[in-house]
Amino acid sequence: MGRLKKDMLIEMLQVFLGHQPTEQQIACFLSIVKTGNSEHLCLGDVAVPLKSPLMKYIEKMDTALGCYIRNLTEESHSAALKSLQEGKFPVSKIWIDKDILYIKFERKEVMKCIVKEVARNVLDYGKNKLLSSVKVNIANDSSRESSASATSYRGHKLAFHIGEILKHAGATVELEECDQRKPSAKIRQNLPPILLNPEMDGETTFKCTGLCPPPAPRVEPSANVGRGEFQRLVAAGMSKPMGEKKKENKGIFKELLDVFDPSVPLQPPKDQKKEFIEEIFDAHKDIKAIIKSSKESKTETTSYTIENVTEESYPPPCNDKIFKKHHCFYVPKLGEKKMEAPLVTRKVKANLPTTKEEEKKMEAPLVTKKVKANLPTTKEEEKNEINLYIAREPLPTTMISKANQYLYAPVVHMKTSKVWNGSTEDLCKILVEELKRAAAQKHGDVDTPEWSQFLEEQAWRCMSLQMLSVSHCSPLKVEVDGVTQNSRESAFILYNYARLCTIFQSFEESVSEGEFPPLPDIDEIDFALLRNEEEWQLVWGYIFHFPDIIEENAVQIMGGTGKFRTVAVTKFMSSFSHRVSEYYSRYHVLSDPLPHLLPTMYARLHLLQAVKTVMEICFATLGVQSPTSFM
Repeated sequence: MGRLKKDMLIEMLQVFLGHQPTEQQIACFLSIVKTGNSEHLCLGDVAVPLKSPLMKYIEKMDTALGCYIRNLTEESHSAALKSLQEGKFPVSKIWIDKDILYIKFERKEVMKCIVKEVARNVLDYGKNKLLSSVKVNIANDSSRESSASATSYRGHKLAFHIGEILKHAGATVELEECDQRKPSAKIRQNLPPILLNPEMDGETTFKCTGLCPPPAPRVEPSANVGRGEFQRLVAAGMSKPMGEKKKENKGIFKELLDVFDPSVPLQPPKDQKKEFIEEIFDAHKDIKAIIKSSKESKTETTSYTIENVTEESYPPPCNDKIFKKHHCFYVPKLGEKKMEAPLVTRKVKANLPTTKEEEKKMEAPLVTKKVKANLPTTKEEEKNEINLYIAREPLPTTMISKANQYLYAPVVHMKTSKVWNGSTEDLCKILVEELKRAAAQKHGDVDTPEWSQFLEEQAWRCMSLQMLSVSHCSPLKVEVDGVTQNSRESAFILYNYARLCTIFQSFEESVSEGEFPPLPDIDEIDFALLRNEEEWQLVWGYIFHFPDIIEENAVQIMGGTGKFRTVAVTKFMSSFSHRVSEYYSRYHVLSDPLPHLLPTMYARLHLLQAVKTVMEICFATLGVQSPTSFM
């Protein structure tokens, strides 16, 4: 909830109760009260459900309003209305219908307060400190290059949009992108650093994001294997049925290694390598038997490494020339026992104090440095950094939790509903042709370099709006054949913003020519002149409601559901543009320079300035550069 709306409702609750409300009463009241906006229609500006269970936390009101709620008479109604008109935000009308209290405000003061709030904060309007202590790392597998696929560009816009919403809510955001130019076989190397921090607890389990366990063996069914037999093989973890398993072509080097590996069963050499391998086989046959019967080997298939093999487990040197030749390469020589003492001694001298006094002196600074460098000072700091991942395919939960992954659907063909593999540049060309047809109908010849550059810029803006016009969980359908109309709604949004810019440009030109006086300060404006219902809807239903949209989206993103209303800002822009278009199509903003018309014109200009500012904030969260003109 925006700061201005919260202050207004708390002020109204104080008038209800007749004294300063408690924190519990404020929380309960804010959770049940409803305000009319662009998404939810309401008979009044504010609706309070009187039968809500949470109303029990608000004490029995002894004020005039409480008397009116308990006793619906004309006398109590007049007394309650009079008491509500004495507040900071005067009330013009109240009534009760079906246990719901409806309230309407005096529009003059409310409109002035809201428009003044926008004028004071400009592009910071609606910002809050809800996530001021949170750092968010956003990684994505997408690309913003024009040569990348349209689906990848959609992921990039989604990641950027999420980051801007969280910034507006006060969070510190770091956006990282993967390098898509690397080979796909090395996709794990392309992951951002925030997903490549392996930490294991010593028991082959993974505490946080980083490396994932090796994938399960791939099982391929065979035509000769029945259903039950195939399932048995899957349970056994076998890659293929034994009867169809292809023989591995090892080569001479691999067979040499197998000779010296005690875990490999003894098999006589075959085929053309028999003469060479047989000599080594015969020379080393008795050596394998000695290794298997060694004290260190507990089973017949013990895997020998540097840690579990001792000098006694190795056989004495062989006199065979062939074995001697290969023995020096493949059998590592163990160090003599005399070499172990100095190694251990140096380790003790380097890491352990020799006396208790030295131990006390060395212990404190070592512990202090370690705590300062590696450990968070509080539990809050440890929890205040969050990693999000935006991708087409999910990552294993050993790398990042499922709740912090946002998976976006692909761009699909409108007619076939199949994935469209066209690039971002291909989609841009389609949008350019659409805008070019519309411009040619209005301006005639548009085959000039200036028009080409302008239409390409507008096409990129339309594409950005189109990418976020559908929920990221749903496929984005595009028309690619024939006469397409992909940019219809997004072009309408850009057109209406450009018309606002044109109005203010025309006004500034008239001021410079001396036709109009400069725009007065907002404190000198009489907003009582804005009596039309369309003007009130722009202020109360859209401008006043916009901070709630940003805050609700930020809460949904941080809620760990993996879902949020991707289309909230774009739909708000679309609805807002239609209301603005209806307004200045019905009412003239720039009137004749007559003294009795100037006050109304100034009030409408301040209103449209607030509308223009909110649209610019929306463009910024969507990653769209605000256009100053549109064809």
